[in-house]
Amino acid sequence: MLIKYCFHLGREEKLSLAELETIFRGMIIESHNRIAIIEIKNLSDPQKLLNELGGILKISEIFKELGENQENLIEQSLIKALKSQKPTGKLIFGLNVAPQDDHFLNKTLKNLKQILKSKGRNPRFINKLGNLNTAIIVKSGLMKYGTDFNIIRSSLKTYLSGTVAIQNVHNYSQRDYEKPVRLDKEGMLPPKLAQLMINLTGLTNFQENLPDSYATNYENFGYFENLKNKTLYDPFCGSGTVLGEGLIKGMNIIGSDLEPIIKGMNIIGSDLEPKAIEAAIKNLTWLEQKKFFNPEQTKKLFIKDVTTLTNTDLPKSPDCVVSEVYLGPAQTKSLRKNEIENIHTNLLALYQKGFQALHPLLIKHTPLVIAFPLYYDHNKKIPIPNLKEILEKIGYNIAYTTIYHRPEQIVGREIFVMERV
Repeated sequence: MLIKYCFHLGREEKLSLAELETIFRGMIIESHNRIAIIEIKNLSDPQKLLNELGGILKISEIFKELGENQENLIEQSLIKALKSQKPTGKLIFGLNVAPQDDHFLNKTLKNLKQILKSKGRNPRFINKLGNLNTAIIVKSGLMKYGTDFNIIRSSLKTYLSGTVAIQNVHNYSQRDYEKPVRLDKEGMLPPKLAQLMINLTGLTNFQENLPDSYATNYENFGYFENLKNKTLYDPFCGSGTVLGEGLIKGMNIIGSDLEPIIKGMNIIGSDLEPKAIEAAIKNLTWLEQKKFFNPEQTKKLFIKDVTTLTNTDLPKSPDCVVSEVYLGPAQTKSLRKNEIENIHTNLLALYQKGFQALHPLLIKHTPLVIAFPLYYDHNKKIPIPNLKEILEKIGYNIAYTTIYHRPEQIVGREIFVMERV
């Protein structure tokens, strides 16, 4: 039996959808209003799956589909679902509407409360101002003591769903802000973006028979075990964010003594700065101590200018390359167009030499997911000129690019999804 699940997309809708399309190939039946609907077999562990999806805020399971002339049945259907989940006692719930419609939401909440009270039940909804964000859902304990409902409207149908998994904000925050070393000169790549970029390689694809087979000591992670025995290389590893997220996914980092690969996915990281390698070692050691990954996984980190890479640097050709390149000097204020152009000139020379050196070390069709800087001049995007053409001339095929950018950032990221040809 197939079940429809709603995957609630993050702020960067295009990026989040790209992640889902890469993993759930051909399973998305529709997407709109920051929602993607996937029809699959029953998920045995939705939370474990969500923990590995960097661009998804929550997963909800559809329990009712209404036609375009059946909106009058929404309240009746929600009340039936509430009463069936908790026949007696206090009813605690939250409600969200997509696309957002605060007037309709408030009206529905008010009506639900009145109807339930008239039937002798004690209802309490936690909505205060519009839809609930993930932080409120987690903080309120709603997933434990109540139900988070969603009303999702499309052009022809209205879906009613109950949330079955919520993004683990605490784990992401811990991996981001509690790690021992954060390098100021870095772009501060968020762990969930690094996780998402690994998923965009295409090496991660959905299989449902995985959760029980992963080591019980690391129960929060490891849904995509098909990543094991693969090699990930990060030529700009910095303080190790991509490497850490790779380890959490069950990958290995090849040791400096080049020991035989016995299991797991292999990760190699390099950087020109000794300070960066030192930071990466401390951060990865900290992740291991916090039991985010299996301590048996091996590691190789070395100091290297990416423009001078040779085949002696890598013990084998990696299965994928995931990296945030050097984004340029740290910026604290907006730049003029000519200042951005000067930075672009210097960066483009680095990227051209670096990806030329990397090319012969990769086999044909090796996927690369690379975050390049995207500078902004008064909210106007200024991409690096001719970057796509230069990479294609070297021998890379660009499948697509997508953007990750916060409104307050001077420098965003343009993520290139490509392969070696």
